[in-house]
Amino acid sequence: LIETNGTVMVDFSNPIMRKVTFSVSPKLASNGDPQHKRIKIEAIENILSHAEKSYLKFVVSREGFYDSEKYGISEWGEIKMILNSCNTYVKNVMFMGMGGKNDEKFRKNEKFAYNKSLELGFQFSPRTHISLFSDEKFK
Repeated sequence: LIETNGTVMVDFSNPIMRKVTFSVSPKLASNGDPQHKRIKIEAIENILSHAEKSYLKFVVSREGFYDSEKYGISEWGEIKMILNSCNTYVKNVMFMGMGGKNDEKFRKNEKFAYNKSLELGFQFSPRTHISLFSDEKFK
């Protein structure tokens, strides 16, 4: 498994790379970086069209999913833009709740991500490490 934000072109000239599972998690506007640094459709498309197993994973929040005021585009608006920009059919899309600490806001985001995944026919990925350990450092 290779996890990537989908901003770097992957070299698929070695046939073994086509067998690798890619988790492509583009950063959304709430990340704070400008869109031209966060979203590289050509790099995402390259992975989706060459890797036999790949999926898009989006970290979403209850507050930002439909709100476009803070960042100029909502999370859902940006997700739809990415999905619509890909020429390759995206068969696997996954939502994960935003948060790095097991608090009420995180739990609400997890539940929201789960319910939106069901509603839209997407997959859901829980942040089990946050649920179990919150923001504890491992020793």
